[in-house]
Amino acid sequence: MLNDSVNNLEQRICALENELEQAQAREAYFQEIAKQAGRKRLLETRELSQLVSEHRAAQEMLSENSAKLEKLVQERTKELKKTNQHLRRTIQKQKTIQKQLERLVELDHAILDISSAFINQPVEKIDKGIIQALEKMGHFSDSHRISLYILAHEGNSILCTHDWRKRKHNEHEEHFHDHYFDIYLEELRNSRDINITTMHDLATLIHQSVSSIPAELFQSLLAVPMMQRGQIYGALVLYGERGKTTKWPEELITFVKIMSDLFVSALDRKVTNLAQRESDERYRDLVEKAGLAITMEAADGSFHYFNRHFADLFGYSEQEITGLNIANLVHPDDVDMVMRFHRNRFHNKQAPTRYEFRGITKNGETIYLEVDIVGLKMKNQLMATRSYIWDITHRVLAERAIQESEARYRSLVENFLDIVLIADYEGNIFYTNPVFKKQTGYAVEELDTMQRKLELFPDDADKTVRLVQDFIESDEQHSAPFENQLCSRDGRMMFFSIIISKIAYANQPMLQFIAHNITDQKIAESAIKKSADFERTVSEILSQFVGSEITDTCIQNTLQTIGEWSNAGRASVYRILEGGTFLSSIYEWCGTSVKPQVKKRQNILVEHLDQWDAILEEKGFIHVPDTAKLPANLRSEKIISASRDIKSFLFIPFRIRNKLYGAISIEDTEKADRWADDDIKLLRLSSEIISSAFERIEAEKMLKRSEAQYRTLFDSSNDEIYVYALKAGLQPGNYINVNNAACTRLGYSKDELLCKSIFDIEAHDNLGKTRAFLERIVRKNHHIFETTHVTKDGLRYPVEVSSHLLELEGQTVVMSIARDITERKRIEEEVQKSQRLESIGVLAGGIAHDFNNLLSIILGNAQLARMMSAQNKDISRFLQNIEQGASQASTLTQQLLTFSKGGAPIREVYPIDTLIKNAVQLALSGLDEHAVYDISTDLYSAKIDRGQIRQVIHNLILNSAQAMPSGGAIGVSAKNVHSKNFRRLQHLNPGPYVQISIKDNGVGIPKNELPKIFDPYYTTKKNGSGLGLTVAYSIIKKHDGLLVVDSKPGKGTIVHIYLPAVIQKWDKVSTAQPQIDAYKGSVMIMDDEELVLEVAEEMLRQLGFRVQRSKNGEELLEIYEQAVQSKTKPDFVLMDLTVSAGMGGVEAMRKLLKLDPEVKAIVSSGYSNDEIMSNYPKYGFAGVVAKPYTLDDIERVIARVLKT
Repeated sequence: MLNDSVNNLEQRICALENELEQAQAREAYFQEIAKQAGRKRLLETRELSQLVSEHRAAQEMLSENSAKLEKLVQERTKELKKTNQHLRRTIQKQKTIQKQLERLVELDHAILDISSAFINQPVEKIDKGIIQALEKMGHFSDSHRISLYILAHEGNSILCTHDWRKRKHNEHEEHFHDHYFDIYLEELRNSRDINITTMHDLATLIHQSVSSIPAELFQSLLAVPMMQRGQIYGALVLYGERGKTTKWPEELITFVKIMSDLFVSALDRKVTNLAQRESDERYRDLVEKAGLAITMEAADGSFHYFNRHFADLFGYSEQEITGLNIANLVHPDDVDMVMRFHRNRFHNKQAPTRYEFRGITKNGETIYLEVDIVGLKMKNQLMATRSYIWDITHRVLAERAIQESEARYRSLVENFLDIVLIADYEGNIFYTNPVFKKQTGYAVEELDTMQRKLELFPDDADKTVRLVQDFIESDEQHSAPFENQLCSRDGRMMFFSIIISKIAYANQPMLQFIAHNITDQKIAESAIKKSADFERTVSEILSQFVGSEITDTCIQNTLQTIGEWSNAGRASVYRILEGGTFLSSIYEWCGTSVKPQVKKRQNILVEHLDQWDAILEEKGFIHVPDTAKLPANLRSEKIISASRDIKSFLFIPFRIRNKLYGAISIEDTEKADRWADDDIKLLRLSSEIISSAFERIEAEKMLKRSEAQYRTLFDSSNDEIYVYALKAGLQPGNYINVNNAACTRLGYSKDELLCKSIFDIEAHDNLGKTRAFLERIVRKNHHIFETTHVTKDGLRYPVEVSSHLLELEGQTVVMSIARDITERKRIEEEVQKSQRLESIGVLAGGIAHDFNNLLSIILGNAQLARMMSAQNKDISRFLQNIEQGASQASTLTQQLLTFSKGGAPIREVYPIDTLIKNAVQLALSGLDEHAVYDISTDLYSAKIDRGQIRQVIHNLILNSAQAMPSGGAIGVSAKNVHSKNFRRLQHLNPGPYVQISIKDNGVGIPKNELPKIFDPYYTTKKNGSGLGLTVAYSIIKKHDGLLVVDSKPGKGTIVHIYLPAVIQKWDKVSTAQPQIDAYKGSVMIMDDEELVLEVAEEMLRQLGFRVQRSKNGEELLEIYEQAVQSKTKPDFVLMDLTVSAGMGGVEAMRKLLKLDPEVKAIVSSGYSNDEIMSNYPKYGFAGVVAKPYTLDDIERVIARVLKT
C-alpha cells in the first residue's frame, strides 16, 4: 500500500514537474522576447502572476485526489513562488547592472566624443566602433597609423586585432613587434610606455648604437600597455610617418592611456556579453530540454536519485556518483553551510529553499551553483529533498567582470582631465568630478540654487540658459562645442570649451557637461592678436617711408597712426637745437577736439636741462605719468603742462650720425596715467624710423650735390666714359650713360650711342677677349685692359680701359673710362720694331755661327770617313763625330722651335718633386756647387712635357752655378700656391699653381740688363750660348705658366717658375717605360723623303720587323686595304705628318680609321712644335716621335704603342 502511495506520489510529482517545465519554458520564452525587444531580462508582473495562477490551478486539481498531495502541492507552489521571486530579483539585478553599464558607457561617450565610435554600441558593432575610434584618434593625434594588439594566451606572441592607416595603400607595413619584440614585450609587461621619437630613443631602448640600426627600421611610435586586472592584456600603438620624426606630447600620452582603458573596457564588455549570452543560451537549453541537474537526497546527504545532467555537471560517471554524498561535491569552504541547511530541513528548522554555493568537480575545478530545494513529505514527515541545480558559473564571472568594468569607468571619469558635470533638465546638479572643484573652487553642495549656478556665468548667463534649453528641445544627442566664460570662486574669469550630451543617470534623463579649460589658449590668442596689431601698426608706419619719396604727409600719417594706437591727444616731432637748449615743433597731429599748438611751440627754452639729461642718460626716454606730480624743482614745466592741458607725456629723442637731432612725443590731454609698455616700444621704433627718414632726407640732399659734381666731371672729361648694366650670363646691356668725349671720338650722337652696347663699338676680332675681360671685372670688381674701338665710320683705334663694378639704383653696372692710346702705341711699336730688328740680327748671326760650326764637323768627318773607307781603315771614330754633330744640331733646332710660334708641348701629368731632384742632380754632377732643398711634402703634380721642364731646370741650375765662380749652395724650393694670393699671377688662369724657386748668391744681374735676358743669343757670360733663358721662358709660357727673375747686383738672383697644378694622384704605372724583349711582325712606313724611308726601314729591320714602304697617303691606303683583305694587317704604321706631293698623315689617318678602327699608328714630323704632335690622340694616333730620332727613340715609342 505504501509502495502504491509512493508510486502515485511520484507520478503526481512527475506531472507537477511537467507542469513546472512547461512554466519554465514559458518563462524562457518571455525572457527571449524581452531580450529581442531591448535586452530586458525582467518579466512583467502580469505574466508572472499568470504563471503563479497556473501553478495554483494545477495545485487545486491535484488536491482533489489526495489531501496529502494537496499539502505537498501547496508547499511546492510556495516554493515555486519563492523561485519565481528569486528569479525576478536576479533578472532585475542583472537589468540594473546592465543599465548601469550602459549609463557608464554613455557617460564615457559624452566625456570623450572620440569614444562615441564604439561606446554604447551593441557588441556586434564594438569592433567597427573601435576602428572608427582609431580613425578619430589618428586625425586627433596626426598619427600615420594606429593599431590595437592583444596578447596571445601563451603570452609569447601578440596579435593585431584592430588597425587604422592614414594611407590605405600601405596595407603591408611592418608592425612594431616585427623587430625587437622581446624588448618591447618586456617593457609592456612592466607597465611601461614605449615612447620612440628619434633614432637615439630606439638605440637607448634596445641597448645598441645608432649606427648599428638600419635606417629603414626606424619609425617613431608610441606604445601604451593595456592592462586588465593587473595583467598585460595588449597594447595600443601609434606610429609616426616613416622617415619623419614624430614627437608624442604628454597630453597625447595621457589621452592614449585613457583610450587604452576604454578599449580594454569595451573588449571586456564584448567578452562579458558574449559570455552572458552563452550562459543565457545554456540556461534556455537546460529549461527547454529539461537539462537541469536534478537530485533527490536522503537525510544523511546520500543521493536517492540523480539525473545524467547532474553527473555531467560535476564530471563524474553515473556509477561514480552513486557512492558519493552532498559533502563530497561541495567546496570545502561551503560544506558546513550546505550541510547545516540540509540538517535543519530534516529537523524542521529554518533553512533557505534557494541559495547559491560553490561546488567541486571531479578534476578539482570550482563551479558556482544555484539550488532550488523542495521537501518531499509523507504524513507531515520529511522523507527526502529534491534539488534543482543550475550552473551559474558564467553568470557569476560575468557579474564580477561587469562590476570591475563599472569601477574602471568610474575611475576614468574621476581621473579625467576636464570638468565632468551631470545635471537634470531643471538645472539640479547631481555629480561633478574632482576637476570641477579644483578649477572653479566650488563644491557641488554649494551650487544649491539657480542663482548660485548662474554666478558661474556672470557675463553669459542668459546666453547659456538659452543654449541649454535649445539643446534640450532638439533631437540631437550631443551639442556642438561652444565657448563660455566661467567665474571661479575667487573671482578669476576662465574660458571653457563645452560639449553637452543627453544621458541616462540613475534611471533618469540627464545632461552631461564636459568642459575643457582653454583659458591659457585664450590668453595666448589675445597676446598674439595684440602682437599682430602692434606689428600691423609698425608696418603701417614703415610703409610711409619705404619705396617712395619722404614727404610731410608721410610724417603726419605716422603721427596719426601713433596717436590713434596709444589713444593720445597729441603726437609731435620736435627739432632739437643747440645741444638740447631749444625745442621747435615741426610736425604735429591732434586728436578730436584737441587744439593745435605747433605754432606756439617754437624755440622753446628747455630749463633744468641737466635734470632731463640725467633721466635720458638712465632710461633713454622721459616718461611723466602725471604732470601734476612733477617735483617742486621742475615747477616751470609743471605750470607749462597745466596751461597746455598736458596731463601726461612720453618724450623720446633721436640722433642722426651720432648727433642729437630731434624728438618724438605723445601727450594725454584728458587724464593722467602711465603709458603702456607697447606705447613706449612703438614710440621707440617710430623714433628710429623717423630718424632714418630725416637721415635719408639729409643724404638725398648730399647726393644731389654729389650728383651735380659728378655730372660736371663726367661731361668735362677728355677720356671716354661709359656706364652699362650686366645681364644674365655676363651679357652687357645697352649703355645707360655716356659722356661727350665718347660721342665725339666715336662719331655718334648721344641718343645713337645709348642704343648700343660695348660689343657694337669693339673690334670684332676682340669680342672673345672682351668677354674674358668682363669675367675678370665681375670677379675682381676692377680691371684695366687694352682693346680696340671702332668709330661710326669704321676707323679702328686702340684704347686703354679702366672698368669698375658699381651698384646704381639697385642694379649692378660697369663704369668704364677709355683713353685713346694711339700715339702711345705708335711710339711703343717703333721701339719694339727697333728691338726686334736688333734681336733678329743677333739671332741670325748666332744661328749661322752655330750651324756653320756643326756643318763643318759633319762635312769634315764625312770626307775623312770616305777617304779612310777607301783605304780600308776604321771609320767608326769619324761616324761617331758625325752622329754627335747631328745630335747637337737637333738639340739646337729643338731650342729654336721651342720659342718659335707653334703648338703646345707634349704634356702628361707628372710629380714635380721627383723631376726637380733628378734635373738638379744631373746639372750639378761634376760641379763644386751643391743644392739645398726645401720642397713641400704635399706638392701638387702638373701636366708637363717632362723633357722640356727638365731642360728648363737644367738651364737655370747651370746659370746659377756659373754665377758663383767660387762655388756655394743653390737653394731649390717648391710649394703650392694659388693665383688669387699673387698679384703677378692675376693675368693667368685662376686656380692652384706649383711655384719652383732657384736661388743663388752670385754676382747678380744689373738692372739695365734685366729686360734683355730673355732675348735669343743675348749673354754676358764668356762661354754662354744666349739661348738658355730664352728657351726656358718660351717653354714655361707654352705650359700656361710664368717665369719671373728677381736679381740685385752683388746679392744674387732668384728665379720663380709658376706651373698650373693638377690636384690628382700621379699614376706611376702609366708613365713606366714598357719593356719588350724581342720584336716580330710587320710594319708599314710612309714618308716623302727617300733617304728618310731608307733609314727608317733599316732601323725597323734591325728591331726585327718586316717593313713595307709608301711615299704618300694614297699609296699607304692601297697597301693597307690589301693587307686587310688578305688578313695580314701590320702591327702598326709609322707615317710622316707632312707630305709635299700627295695625301699627308692627318688625312691618311682619318681614312685608315674608317678602314680599320683598331689600327695603331705613330706620327712623325720635323715640325715638332706642330699642334698635331702635341695633341696626337685627338687625331687617332697611338704614339708620336719627333724628327730626327734615334734607334732608341723609335724603339721606346714602339714598345709603348704595342703595349696599349
